[in-house]
Amino acid sequence: MFIPRVKKEKELDKRLEIGKALVYTSDNVNGDFAAEFLRIAVPSLEISAGYGGKLVFIEDLSIEKGAYEIKNDVSHIVISFSDREGARNAVATFVQMLRCSENGVFFVECSDVSDLPDCKFRSVMIDLARGVPDLQRLKEDLLRIALLKATHIHFHLMDTNGICYETEVFKQEQFPVGRPLLKKSEVKELVQYCDALGLIVIPEIDVPAHANGIINANPEIACRVPYANPSRYVVCAGNEATYSVIEKLIDEIADLFPGPFIHVGGDELYFNDFPNGNNFCLWEDCEICRSAMVRERLSGKQELYYYFMRRLYNMVEAKGRRMILWNDEIDVSAPVPLPKDIIVQYFRIANEYRGPNKGCSYSGFAEQGFSVINSDFTRCYVDMEEYANPEKTSSFCYYEFPSVFERYR
Repeated sequence: MFIPRVKKEKELDKRLEIGKALVYTSDNVNGDFAAEFLRIAVPSLEISAGYGGKLVFIEDLSIEKGAYEIKNDVSHIVISFSDREGARNAVATFVQMLRCSENGVFFVECSDVSDLPDCKFRSVMIDLARGVPDLQRLKEDLLRIALLKATHIHFHLMDTNGICYETEVFKQEQFPVGRPLLKKSEVKELVQYCDALGLIVIPEIDVPAHANGIINANPEIACRVPYANPSRYVVCAGNEATYSVIEKLIDEIADLFPGPFIHVGGDELYFNDFPNGNNFCLWEDCEICRSAMVRERLSGKQELYYYFMRRLYNMVEAKGRRMILWNDEIDVSAPVPLPKDIIVQYFRIANEYRGPNKGCSYSGFAEQGFSVINSDFTRCYVDMEEYANPEKTSSFCYYEFPSVFERYR
């Protein structure tokens, strides 16, 4: 059985001898891309282009996007597809057909396969903000993700500790977790590697909350409040200096990551149920934010949050990108004053004391016209043992929508 499971498979009682080298034949760029992906996935197999190859790539525009067919003949294997994603997905399946003997000779256990993806967007998020792994290990993980036929890779670049690469927008202390900060050249290397794997990169900064690192590096963007030891968890939404820093950061991100999306975070604006953490939103106490609310005729921090996100939307749109943000601080019990071409990434409905929750639901976002990524926390968050639930994770299905009662737990 192939993983992920294919739609149709007919096992054939035969095998095709490959040897230590494989010649492929292709008359289209997506076939050449697929051959390069195969080189990365099976580096011990020598691969070259030529006529009469045992692996033949054919472009067939009648096949759906992302879909492919693999047909086995007596002397060769034919892989058909209509686009780049289909070519990559086909090779991910072909890699599982390959076998290698003890002396390094390859052969194929033959099957005829017809397959297509259930959904167009299939993504994995890697949290680089909380620790950058060894680059070689990271590349190995990215290859596994591509072999599982994901379409996108989401890099969480910035959080409480700061940003994980050597930004030129502000000075920060050495990143305290994992290896040293990524150099810009290493970021570009990762982006190029993802492209070779057929993965579209989604870069994410995280504002206005989770912002201790960026505030420590830019103290002028902290809220101005009349008491000691104020929280540095949320940037000042009324200060033009805040938008200046974020715009420069978005410009830099757009240069490093040429894909179609920029994720701006926008989650967990306040943790009123954890007072000892000092992770509060001070907008209603801040003299600068209060002045902005009067000036812009905004009633309270919910409306100021939307104002903040509209400002970021304009920055992202100016770079020709589409904005993504987390869902939990959006109140879908009422009309949402945000552009409907923003993609909302659902991970939970806010708990009491952490944001809007009454009347909020996953379906509410779709009903208001937003495109929604289903990444329900209770099934998709698997990076720490105390959060991982193998039973729920293994039963995740993209079209089973979270209920209104799903909570962060």
